[in-house]
Amino acid sequence: MIRSWCGWALTALAAFCAQPVCAQNTGLIYRGSFETVADAPATDAEAARFLTQATFGPTVAEIARLRGIGYSQWLEQQLSMPPTLTGPWLDALVANPDFSLNSGHRVDRWWVQAVFGQDQLRQRMAWALSQIMVTADSGGIDTRMIAEYADLLTRNAFGSYRTLLGDVTFSPTMGQWLTYVRNRASYSTGTPPTTILPDENYAREVMQLFSFGLIKRNLDFSPQLSGGNPIPTYDNTIIGSLARVFTGLSYERTNYTGTSFGNNTNRNLLAPMICFPMNNPPNNQNYLAGGRTFHDFAGKTLFDGITLPAVADSQAGCAQDINAALDA
Repeated sequence: MIRSWCGWALTALAAFCAQPVCAQNTGLIYRGSFETVADAPATDAEAARFLTQATFGPTVAEIARLRGIGYSQWLEQQLSMPPTLTGPWLDALVANPDFSLNSGHRVDRWWVQAVFGQDQLRQRMAWALSQIMVTADSGGIDTRMIAEYADLLTRNAFGSYRTLLGDVTFSPTMGQWLTYVRNRASYSTGTPPTTILPDENYAREVMQLFSFGLIKRNLDFSPQLSGGNPIPTYDNTIIGSLARVFTGLSYERTNYTGTSFGNNTNRNLLAPMICFPMNNPPNNQNYLAGGRTFHDFAGKTLFDGITLPAVADSQAGCAQDINAALDA
């Protein structure tokens, strides 16, 4: 692609230049790169510009240090630093029985980490991820849950996006925020019977915001068109099918009975959610009677015609189904 662009540019250049020096310049462009980037910033302004992008803001000392060690060493140092996490700090506060935790403590800690934290690149990356995979401390999501979610993004800041997407999917914070915690396979209830379908909230967001977006695009990010109109990546049928994948997840428990699926007693709000594949009758009849499944184990057709086969009615089968959809 680069050489094709070069050929177009040099053809245009030839229309304005017929001297031998132009032919020499053409050869130089093809033999070398368009520009040489120095490893260290040449000026304080260059260093400040880089640090504005890679940290929460330059300081006089950090500008001087970056100019001294260069970009490569600075990045290596940042990538090797352990993450600064919020959760352990909050846990130390609440260890005092007289302490009452609120969202202000988490926000205060975030500012301290943003301004004074040494792992600036990781913290800036985690903040960027939080603008894509959004949650908030509302709707029953407490301060410690949000802190754990922020730490999840911080730990995954330099890893693979697939690993991050998996951790986010099983996060109880995201499960509450996008309302798929305790999402269940479709079932009928009442007289006359009403069919209850799985919640589609996360299925929409994971496609629209967390991955490939609303429309198909070319490599240059221009929209793919059909009849002059952008080609959608999915429709309501695919949303409904993907929603069936994200069923059967609830808060981590010491057992996997139907009662635990809907019971708030001793739920773990910080650990990853787990799959509750089946209801155990006669427990918890208000959720699913008659031993129906919490997770939809049947085959599914997703975007781009990708199909997921039926999986075993088990906790492992539920997790397998979810991970297969994320891998797609």
